[in-house]
Amino acid sequence: MRIQENFRPYRSVFVVLLLLVATQIALAGGPPSPVTVSASGPEWGNVAFAAQQTGAFTAEVDATPLASNIDGAVALSNGPQTAFTGLACIGRFNSSGLIDARNGSSYAAVASIPYSGNQTYHFRFVVNISNHTYSLYVTPPGQTEQTVASNYAFRTEQNQVTVLNNWSMFADIGSMQASNFLSASATAIANSTWTNSPFAVQSGSFQAEWDAMPMASGMDGVMAISNGPQTSFTGFACLIRFFTDGTIQVRNGGTYAADITLAYSPGTMYHFRVPVNIASHTYSVYVTASGGSEQLLAANYAFRTEQAGVTALSNDGIIVDTTSGSLRFGNFALTGSSSSAYDQVILGDHPVAFWDLTAAGATETDLTGNGNTGTYVGGSPGMSAMPNGDLAAVFNGISEYLTVQSNASFSVPTTKYLTWEIWIQPSVLQFPHSDGTGEYVDVMGKCANYSPTCEWETRMYNTNTGSENRPNRMSAYIFNPSAGEGAAADWQPVSGLIQAGQWYHIVGEYTTDPTLTPGGCPFAASYPGAINVWVNGVLWNEPAHFPTGCMNQGTGSGIAVIPQANNSPLNIGTMATDTWFEGAIGKVAIYNYLLTQSQITNHYQTMMGKQPTGNCTQPGGTCTF
Repeated sequence: MRIQENFRPYRSVFVVLLLLVATQIALAGGPPSPVTVSASGPEWGNVAFAAQQTGAFTAEVDATPLASNIDGAVALSNGPQTAFTGLACIGRFNSSGLIDARNGSSYAAVASIPYSGNQTYHFRFVVNISNHTYSLYVTPPGQTEQTVASNYAFRTEQNQVTVLNNWSMFADIGSMQASNFLSASATAIANSTWTNSPFAVQSGSFQAEWDAMPMASGMDGVMAISNGPQTSFTGFACLIRFFTDGTIQVRNGGTYAADITLAYSPGTMYHFRVPVNIASHTYSVYVTASGGSEQLLAANYAFRTEQAGVTALSNDGIIVDTTSGSLRFGNFALTGSSSSAYDQVILGDHPVAFWDLTAAGATETDLTGNGNTGTYVGGSPGMSAMPNGDLAAVFNGISEYLTVQSNASFSVPTTKYLTWEIWIQPSVLQFPHSDGTGEYVDVMGKCANYSPTCEWETRMYNTNTGSENRPNRMSAYIFNPSAGEGAAADWQPVSGLIQAGQWYHIVGEYTTDPTLTPGGCPFAASYPGAINVWVNGVLWNEPAHFPTGCMNQGTGSGIAVIPQANNSPLNIGTMATDTWFEGAIGKVAIYNYLLTQSQITNHYQTMMGKQPTGNCTQPGGTCTF
């Protein structure tokens, strides 16, 4: 669906709110859940900010006293708290039925503002950490905003605090619920100009997350990302809007569109997760309504046409482009790849190790919780967006790789079964740093020093392989500890099928189970087992390549493999630092069993949004998609 934009001029007003990027992230796939506190327990509740604050900022929250004359409050603090003295800025429903705020050592209020039980009040804190002061404004149901506190001092015990990064709630008389947390926050009103907020300059691939609440139906509220502050639509690269027809839409080049029809409801908080790839000038948008599940709204949309050449992004902006309605926005943070639907599917199939390879730091966490942490060596890889918008590491093809300490679960003999799974995006098809014959690179392997600790590898061949005639072949190899000639399964594409810059899903499997040895394999009793490989969900043609796929490939072949477990590390991006894969790698998983065709198909479909197509029944057992 395509929607034409309504263009109109805007006044040039630049408003900066300090939405500082930090390491403490509370955006776990959706808006923060409501928190209820009660004198009967739990008396305290805490919600982390999306990003810690160290300067001037605004924070907003909805609070509902669940009876009259309670004693409950919402507060800002440095870390989670369970004692009053740890709170810096406090807005309270007091036991006399009024709303007040902490001013240094006591509670006070600029005006007498009563509250009623089971009614929701909107609190807006305007905070200056450097001065240790804050103002508090409240909007009662059906009324306009009123001032509770003006430049009040932080609670006395917190008058030296330098960071605020947490919402704290308490109720020691009665009960209270808090919801719709925004920190830092901004609000765009009807017929507004752009409100801009800076973030750290990004020049590669990154992911932005935030929460937003449209306050009316039939409005046009726009959230956008740009290079520096902007005063018109054409200055923004990535744009998402709550549109007048009641749906959420995303800019795709010269028009607005959406992959699904996603209606919005006024007064509901929505979480946005936006992976961005500046190099390809594309972005994806995932949306989670409060209490709902994440939905893919836009996959790999193009930057706005006027920004097709932008090389950096450093600003977010909001505006309401209609005569009615307003838009609350906040919890902005730059994050790595969060747990996506793909990650959940993989973890549901119980790998023994799984790395996203987001290149967000010096190490890579094993998402299974089994502790197989990887360490980046030889440089800091860049980032690229995968087909589902998740981030992946881009290796330079010269020196960069990820290394993981050896684990018995990475070895075939441990269970007699081993599956590896990897997504690759080659930047070139003739790798500059190939093997000595110029034929191939080792994409990944557990054979760092060759003899005497060699086990297995993932291999990709160049387009030009000389007399071997193996253009862009993708293979699963397994070796004896002494290395040398290995047994393999080979996925041979038809000429011209593989393209640089495209993503490919490769799965390799090994087993020493005699019952799974292909019929006719030479010396099968002494060399039992099989090797298989899939690319983009399509299984190779083992009969066409026979006896390739056997552990022993016959007298005179020099290939007779009995796998043994050894202590070689697992390297990703290279195997033995003598060949180097140039391009992106993501979502590497290891399993101690053989994945089924159904599982492999599901993994591919979850990432790509479509079923695998193609076969390996082309002439000579070559393959197509």
